[in-house]
Amino acid sequence: MRLSFRVFLGYVAIIVPVIIASWIMGIAVPQIAIITLVAAIAALIASSILMYMLGRPIQELRRGVQRIAEGKFTSIQLQQAPSDLVALAGTFNQMVESLKGRDDQLQALNDELSRRLRELNALYEVSRSVNSSLDIQEVLRAILNETVKTFPTAQKGLIHLIDESGKRLIPIALSDTSRPLDPSMGMPIDQGIAGRVVRTRKPVTLSDTAQDPDFIDLGSNVRSLMVVPLMVGDNVIGALSLDSTTRNSFTSDMEEVFQSLANRAVIALENARLYSDSQKRVKELTSLYNSALSLSGEQSPDSLHEQLVQRATELLEAHSATLFLADHTLRTLKVVSSFNTAHEGAKLAYRFGEGVAGQVAQTAEPLIANALPADAGNGSTGTEAEGSLIAVPLIWENEVLGVLQIARRANQHGFEPADTRLLTLFAQQGASALENARLLSNQRRRTRQLALLNDLNRRFAAILNADMLMKEAVQGVAERFGYAIVNIGLLEGDWFVMKASSNPEASSLHSGTQRIGQEGIIGHVAATGQPYVANDVLSDPHYLSVFPDTQSELAVPILGKDGVLGVLDIQERHHNAFINNDVSIMQNLAVQLGIAIDNAHLFHAAQQRAEQLTKILEVTQDLRRQQQLELMLQKITDIVQQTLGWRTVLLAMLDLSTGTSAPVAVATDDEGLRESILLMPPRPASNAHWEEEQYRISQSYFVRGEELSYPEGDERLVRTEMGERKPWEWQSDDLLVIPIIGYTGPLGHLSVDDPVDRQRPTLEKIQVLEIFAHQAASAIEDARLIEELHLKTDALEEANKGLSRASQMKSEFLANMSHE
Repeated sequence: MRLSFRVFLGYVAIIVPVIIASWIMGIAVPQIAIITLVAAIAALIASSILMYMLGRPIQELRRGVQRIAEGKFTSIQLQQAPSDLVALAGTFNQMVESLKGRDDQLQALNDELSRRLRELNALYEVSRSVNSSLDIQEVLRAILNETVKTFPTAQKGLIHLIDESGKRLIPIALSDTSRPLDPSMGMPIDQGIAGRVVRTRKPVTLSDTAQDPDFIDLGSNVRSLMVVPLMVGDNVIGALSLDSTTRNSFTSDMEEVFQSLANRAVIALENARLYSDSQKRVKELTSLYNSALSLSGEQSPDSLHEQLVQRATELLEAHSATLFLADHTLRTLKVVSSFNTAHEGAKLAYRFGEGVAGQVAQTAEPLIANALPADAGNGSTGTEAEGSLIAVPLIWENEVLGVLQIARRANQHGFEPADTRLLTLFAQQGASALENARLLSNQRRRTRQLALLNDLNRRFAAILNADMLMKEAVQGVAERFGYAIVNIGLLEGDWFVMKASSNPEASSLHSGTQRIGQEGIIGHVAATGQPYVANDVLSDPHYLSVFPDTQSELAVPILGKDGVLGVLDIQERHHNAFINNDVSIMQNLAVQLGIAIDNAHLFHAAQQRAEQLTKILEVTQDLRRQQQLELMLQKITDIVQQTLGWRTVLLAMLDLSTGTSAPVAVATDDEGLRESILLMPPRPASNAHWEEEQYRISQSYFVRGEELSYPEGDERLVRTEMGERKPWEWQSDDLLVIPIIGYTGPLGHLSVDDPVDRQRPTLEKIQVLEIFAHQAASAIEDARLIEELHLKTDALEEANKGLSRASQMKSEFLANMSHE
């Protein structure tokens, strides 16, 4: 219609000028009509031609515009069109090409925008998933699902993490929930594309997996692959993989977004790890608190040891535990308690530096040993193969009290530094508990020992027999204090002589002798007067083996009124048996024991002296009734032999006129010895070899055989062969001389030999002999006076008889003279 209107306008445009021109030119109306008709026809023809020439190109242009409106950017071709329209068509075609280019750009921008929106949406969903749950598997699956959605050509996503050994990649999450995680998806860290990404820490995109030799085909028909590393700071912890069954599904420009998603996965893993660590920390602190409560109560050392190993096993979710206590003297570790271990065939003690526990004791530092074989020499007390060990020292005031060792089986995960920190905290609590238990045990032990000491002291005070007292003491100390062997010995000269022992194997008390200051710990204590402790006798320079199996020895001096009286010796069959408190208690006991022994000796001496004095008084009265001097002298030796305990007694009397002394009486069971002594010639009384001040005891002279050398040609006054004797006993060459001194001076001396008790004389024994010698001297002088009186009486009687006869003769003479 628009074209007809345009033709009409064209027709009017032709006719109207023709009519106006004809009218002006004065042409007639008919002519004008003819002209007009002709013009109309011509205009119609012209308009038809014009319509044909302009309508088709315009229609083509209109259709081209419609195609552009429909988004079809195609060019138009005008044939038999005016040049202006052809030019217009060319311009139109240029515009179409320009619009097509812009549309392509716009489409590309739209596609990029859509992709960016998907990525941002995926990142948002991933971030929301990371923050919405603490279930790591749930979070990782959500991340993988969003990742797969972000890349429409992707088939599945997979996350690998490096295992504890750092040598293998372990699959932990898969986007395809219909498929379980297959361990075969794991791989050594030095193999596969994921292994390369972890090693190089750089992403890898494969358009065609068949072209890369590192690709491991697991039969899942993977043709394209994109892998990025999972980084925590500068450390790689694993890899995130995305695969597709079609080639060229991934390009390198996708790696940035994929890495962003991987970073969100890392955040999720870190959040889960932190949450797990915090939960584990709370659990650990709760366990530590509960352990501290359980360990802080009063309990025996054995019970505490069991608590330590059980609590430690529970704390680290381990299989077994062993507690070693350190012996710094021997530098060894001894097993005192274990949990879930088998001791058969296992060592119960280790040297410092031996095995895991020994190294910890030596260095005082924790130690982890993972992936150990059963025969690795690791210091385990179990017989099962153990996958890993962790050992920490129990330290108190910079001293290693022991080692706590925990073991896991091979199918359990190994120990980590966090386990070391936790077990170290527990070990600190354990060391404190052990020290508190030790102090409490020592205090209880001291209280018990003091009570026992008080009881023993009361019992000692009631016993006045020294031998019985010492036997009671060793049995009482052994039973009450629980010691293995208790010995008591006294000093006799230069020797320590055992007097009593709690050891039933000590068949002979006198077999336990040690030279003072030269032999054994006992000899050392006897010489120094100071207590001595050897908690490892084999390494002690003073130790002298007397009883087998002795490992520790404590010796304290028994002090009497005159100094060291003897030694209380205690022996144990294990190391480190004695502490300072034991020394203090035994010193107190030894002091009381010394007082009791002194009192017993004094009582025995007083009792014996009283008995002897009573006998001396009795026999002296008999002796005084004997008026014959020769019989009295023999009776004196018999009394000394029979009453005062000497088997051989010689009495030598001084002859003032010749200055010599000679045997006058002998008491002995050996008649031959008696005759040989009585046949001895008189000796000079002055300058006797035994009469020196160094041998003097009281008023007598005692010479030890080893100290006396006789002048050439001189002999013993009395010498009895006695066989072999102990060093502290009376010897064949010993000499004891008791001078017999009267009111007028020396009368002679007694020489005694071979005491009945086999002991060298004490001062008290010598003084008893001196008392008897004094009584004997008085009896001898009395006997001599009586003998002289008898002689003078006889002389006077003879003189009286002579005077009587003279008087009679005088009377007779006077009578005769008177008669005459």
